[in-house]
Amino acid sequence: MKPEISVIMPVFNGAKFLHSCLSPCLRQQGLMGIPYELIVVNDGSNDRTVQILDSWRKMVPENLFRVIEQNNLGVAKAVNTGIEKARGNTIVLVDADDIIETTALARLYGLFKQGQYILVTGQHKGFDSQTGRALFTTQKEHFSVRDKTAEEEPLLHAYGLGHPKMVRRATLEEIGGFDPSNEFASDYDAALKVIFPGETKQWGLVDKVLYYYSSI
Repeated sequence: MKPEISVIMPVFNGAKFLHSCLSPCLRQQGLMGIPYELIVVNDGSNDRTVQILDSWRKMVPENLFRVIEQNNLGVAKAVNTGIEKARGNTIVLVDADDIIETTALARLYGLFKQGQYILVTGQHKGFDSQTGRALFTTQKEHFSVRDKTAEEEPLLHAYGLGHPKMVRRATLEEIGGFDPSNEFASDYDAALKVIFPGETKQWGLVDKVLYYYSSI
């Protein structure tokens, strides 16, 4: 069955975090039969990433879990490879050193289908990957650009547009995917291009922590 949702995970030398990241991605709950896939794009890793991915491939059906190997081209091009290979109509991005809630896809997709949203995101919490200490949690006011112009509120609080977010694959293709020349913040850049293509487009917020951002 063709997946409705494609989760894309670029990875470069992510062996230290891969197990904790892959497990919740492959054990999503509450989707009520809606099929999804996880695509990991290995961007030329030279640590144990390949071996770890191979061990997971032996345990998980191919229709749920695919690995794409490429030379080290950078995270933006790795994401673009994932978008190109994705079979789902909607895309969710996960970094290989972060953790996604096991209900994240169901909650994002549920809201996405309810409204005429061009993008749906959720709250995220930052943590220190060495100690596990919580660093921050996004608040509703961090997503407050919807009813204001860029001049009135110049995106100072819009960092909530980071992961997790769900976007139509066709929309990402329309903006040309991720910009490799903006490697440091290519995800943020792409999100802004999605919601501000000349006029502000409506985007939705799941008011629950769905993603744990690792500060290495």
